[in-house]
Amino acid sequence: KEKYHSQIQKLYEKKMLLRGKRFACEHCKSNLWFPLDTLKDEVECYCCGNTINLPIFSGKDILNDSFKLNELLSNAIDQGVLPLMLTANFLFNQKIYGIRFIFDSEIFSNGINIAEVDIIFTLGHKIGLAEVKTYSGFPRDQIDRYVKVSEQINAELLLFSTLMDRDSQEISDLINYLETLNLKIPALILTREALFRKEVPDISPYFYRDSSNKGFSKGPILITANLDSAKS
Repeated sequence: KEKYHSQIQKLYEKKMLLRGKRFACEHCKSNLWFPLDTLKDEVECYCCGNTINLPIFSGKDILNDSFKLNELLSNAIDQGVLPLMLTANFLFNQKIYGIRFIFDSEIFSNGINIAEVDIIFTLGHKIGLAEVKTYSGFPRDQIDRYVKVSEQINAELLLFSTLMDRDSQEISDLINYLETLNLKIPALILTREALFRKEVPDISPYFYRDSSNKGFSKGPILITANLDSAKS
């Protein structure tokens, strides 16, 4: 419980959580939430427009503070900004020089738009393409376009990033389909466990030759939170 309280405190101090009061309107019974800095003895219900007295009790208990996720953060999640930022942070904190990003790029071939790439990045001398999702899967036609573009620009790394759990069906489907493509380059898969880890997993080992087969890593590689990898 103490750990939970400390986490709430940290999120509030970083303005990721807003502090207020939650209670029901005495007229329309709508569930209301007001930030602390706007509260007065009387407030106007934003559902029915009636003036209501700020309650002291909720049932038999004293009305405690209520916390709400900052709407900027909510919008960032809904619009896909949060996973994009987490993915960029993951790449930026790699122990590799020459890290650069280009976001939201359209790829054209002979004047025709053949793909939209969330992140084009460099790690050292290597060029990579990243497709970023929030809580949706990766359609096969989109994967095929990414692979085709990677071949056309001689990319040496594919990255699929999502806020879904590593054990989700969507991740299993992604790995299974990537394995059918017989990729010649590594296709790293980042899930919630790796993206939210404080210590960013190091992906540089996948750029060295594998002593067992004298070749470079290739195909789908699921990056896990404990810095290990698991090929499905």
